[in-house]
Amino acid sequence: MLTIVSNREPYSMRGGKVSRNVGGLVAAFEPLLRKTGGNWVAYGAGLSENRKVVFPSEKEKFCLHRMALNKSEYGMYYYGFSNRVLWPLCHQFSEKCSFIIEYWQGYKNVNRKFADYIARIKGQDTVWIQDFHFSLVPAMLRKLRPALKLMFFWHIPWPSPSVFAILPWRRQILEGLLGSDLLAFHTQEFVDNFILSAVRILPGAVVKGNSIIYKSRTTQLRAIPIGIDYKHYRSMAELKQTANMAEKQRLSLGNNKIILAVDRLDYTKGILRRIWAFEYFLDTHPEWRGKVSLLQIATPSREGVSEYRYLKREIDRNIGRFEGKFGTPSWQPIFYFYRKFSAKQLTAFYRMSDVALLTPLFDGWNMVASEYVASQVDGNGALILSEFAGASSFFEEAFICNPYDTEQVSSYIAAALKLPAAKKRRRMEAMRKKVEDHDVFEWMNKNLNALEERP
Repeated sequence: MLTIVSNREPYSMRGGKVSRNVGGLVAAFEPLLRKTGGNWVAYGAGLSENRKVVFPSEKEKFCLHRMALNKSEYGMYYYGFSNRVLWPLCHQFSEKCSFIIEYWQGYKNVNRKFADYIARIKGQDTVWIQDFHFSLVPAMLRKLRPALKLMFFWHIPWPSPSVFAILPWRRQILEGLLGSDLLAFHTQEFVDNFILSAVRILPGAVVKGNSIIYKSRTTQLRAIPIGIDYKHYRSMAELKQTANMAEKQRLSLGNNKIILAVDRLDYTKGILRRIWAFEYFLDTHPEWRGKVSLLQIATPSREGVSEYRYLKREIDRNIGRFEGKFGTPSWQPIFYFYRKFSAKQLTAFYRMSDVALLTPLFDGWNMVASEYVASQVDGNGALILSEFAGASSFFEEAFICNPYDTEQVSSYIAAALKLPAAKKRRRMEAMRKKVEDHDVFEWMNKNLNALEERP
């Protein structure tokens, strides 16, 4: 029986109502657990004590285990160590790290709390842990339940070994992850970075192919790029309701070419540099003034972290300056939305836009790129993607740019806007086929199969 472990719950539970959250992991895991039986362990927001929710299925029972954390615990573990230490470090923003020992202690305590709880679940044989919030859990579980098969997927980048070596608790993180039987990343580059980090930091670590032998245990390392629920996005994009929504949105933005950018508000996403690149584009291509607009959607994120509040102020200030420089009574050069949109609304934006401009400074994958491609049912869009997104090696037909190179990004904007319709469709069709063939279900199966194939 399989147990999934994640920070985020698969459901939203408000006022006694249960609704499934949107996301690839939920789309893949929830139907599997309902069909075969299993467990999902996650942080339960607003709880004062742990709670188990049972969902009847045809064969067995799928149990959601909602873990209670008080405000201090969650603050230290999530806002503290996860998002002010591991997140900036792994995205190679070491100057934004806050190496505060209380964060570490809080992270360690919550990981222990999860490991102790998971160890008591009966009937499970495989535990699949998701992401950097729980890097210590594998080794903790290994001591408590040695017979369990342990999988771990690291969804964000693994940085270069010289950057990771900065972390004061680097050895504990590595040893925690090496408690897994299978440790997977999006790209081979991240696998290689992890191997180099382990060899540099852990005395006695031996590399054998894509495996590490440490303290008489072998951990298999694999690059298994994640996918999305392609059929869901494709069918949603093909709905008449979505087409009507896209048309209304397009009319509300004016009769201009639309360049779309969708991000969480995060310093790793390169939003400020994107605005500067679009400014440079309009400076050097004045013929496009009044004919193209940037639609920037920034979803609120981690508002409890000061760096994010500062970033929002900087974005607001730069957009105000930009609009003052270029805006006219008949043309708005930037449409900026700082809010959350539904999946249907986002799909309509994907479908109606002429270009997607996705320029993270460093990213594990960039799911928006896959969602945009899947939603391009008319094949009229073009994709500009950062070379520092994990998805860049997957989408070879996109315009792959260096997000720090303002001139290059500007030139790719011009090229994407002028790309002939036939070439757009050929490129988009090739990318869409990849997203269809390598969806989230294939990703899930590849991970489960890799666990069975381990040495």
